[in-house]
Amino acid sequence: MQDLPHSSQTLPVLAAALLAVSIDASLVAQTQPVWANVSPAAGPAGRYSHAMAYDSQRGVTVLFGGVNSSFASIGDTWEWDFNSWTNVSPTTGPSPRSEHTMAYDSQRGVTVLFGGKDASFNSLGDTWEWDGTSWTQVATTGPSARTRPGMAYDSQRGVSVMFGGAGNQPGFLNDTWEWNGSTWTQVATTGPTPRQSHAMTYDSQRGVSVVFGGLIPTFLTGDTWEWDGTTWTQVATTGPSGRFDTALVYDSARGASVLFGGSAGPGGLFSDTWEWNGTTWTQVATTGPSARGLHAMAYDSRWSATVLFAGDNGNFVADTWEHRAPVPPGVALYGTGCGSPTLTFLPVNAPIIGSTATCHMGQVPAPYLGAVALGFSNSSANGVALPIELTSLGLAGCFQRTSAEANPLPVTAGLAPGMLQFQVAIPNHPSWLSAKLYLQAYCLAPSCNPGGAITSNGIEWTIGDS
Repeated sequence: MQDLPHSSQTLPVLAAALLAVSIDASLVAQTQPVWANVSPAAGPAGRYSHAMAYDSQRGVTVLFGGVNSSFASIGDTWEWDFNSWTNVSPTTGPSPRSEHTMAYDSQRGVTVLFGGKDASFNSLGDTWEWDGTSWTQVATTGPSARTRPGMAYDSQRGVSVMFGGAGNQPGFLNDTWEWNGSTWTQVATTGPTPRQSHAMTYDSQRGVSVVFGGLIPTFLTGDTWEWDGTTWTQVATTGPSGRFDTALVYDSARGASVLFGGSAGPGGLFSDTWEWNGTTWTQVATTGPSARGLHAMAYDSRWSATVLFAGDNGNFVADTWEHRAPVPPGVALYGTGCGSPTLTFLPVNAPIIGSTATCHMGQVPAPYLGAVALGFSNSSANGVALPIELTSLGLAGCFQRTSAEANPLPVTAGLAPGMLQFQVAIPNHPSWLSAKLYLQAYCLAPSCNPGGAITSNGIEWTIGDS
């Protein structure tokens, strides 16, 4: 088999190659998303009243601050890459705080942070930006000091929009401000009822910032408003029940704003999930994270997933959740093997991230020695169309059916005579989702043909997570 496309790549090298592949969101099955607890072994300490934003340029969710289990304000910076949390806290940055707000400016490639409450419970009015390496204080003037405002980045107009919050005076606020990277500008003094602890996101498909709920002077509300850059419009008064300390993000893959949880004060905490399509609120899930408020969410556009971290459910939880559509695995056979009897290659289970996939080679002749070739294509190999007829190698009736970037991969003894087993551990990382791999087995067969080997049918894998 020396003329088969051959690579010295081992499976770990192949895994590294796949981890670098960005899967287009359109390849992910657009079924109804579900919540999954993806909490890693290590990560940020439990907290609430923190803030998160997704850095689309670097593909990470950024977290800053909050209140820890000692009821102390935190000033750490963490990043989530959809697989693990990393503490990236620089030596200098915003002071420890909670009840602040953040949004990612995709035009300038920075995460914008405003305000909050410091360790002495004083309201803050400073503006900071995180570029992935360092925090820079970029303004100390603009909106008045406040806690629990809402902020979202308007990608069409290139500004971060902030609404409301709680100030020292007059308390509940309903002013609207925009940050263009150098200057804060107040753009409206009327609109939604003055409020704090509301949720806010930007709908990039319709070009509007969406605000839901919050605490108002008469307690709480469940209304929905939209800002188009000029005017606030109340667009719904029905949908999720009135609440505050909730979170809202925009799912750009499905064109819906996703809301989870929140508090009704003495009425308790919520664990429901709702979606707003610009016209109607729809409840889409009743299972997932525990009921909570003061959590933070961000939408990871690379993996088409809403990321939720921590919050207050009566404890200082430190769990990480993802809300996204499951990707079903796929297995298909193609082509036929050669030899007499014919060498067969059959899947035992489906390829799922974080699991071990197994295939069996059957009807293997003595001396029972074989291997597997694995590739990214079953249509071409090194520019040559597949399948490749192997008669020139003395393997009459045999074909190469995979591009074989990883070849040879070892097999082990099977469960019965004439059987060999191939197993591979698929990394538990979303970069494998929807990836297609093509496998083919081959073995020594001295008595079958002049080339002394035979090949199997091909197996097409589509890697999933359910």
